[in-house]
Amino acid sequence: MSPRPLNERESLEQERTELLQKIEAWQHEAASAHPGPHRRQWLDWQIKTARRQIAVVTARLEMLDDL
Repeated sequence: MSPRPLNERESLEQERTELLQKIEAWQHEAASAHPGPHRRQWLDWQIKTARRQIAVVTARLEMLDDL
């Protein structure tokens, strides 16, 4: 039997958690691995993009709260 599909709230909360975990990993890599300039630029871009996506997910969760 396959697991039941997530509802919208669960899906959004899972996405937010995954994004936060990715940001933490990228920040850790940037701080500890001393990446070259191209890798550092890529890490910074990924972090920035993930933070924007978190803002979108958070706004969608807030909209669900208002329903």
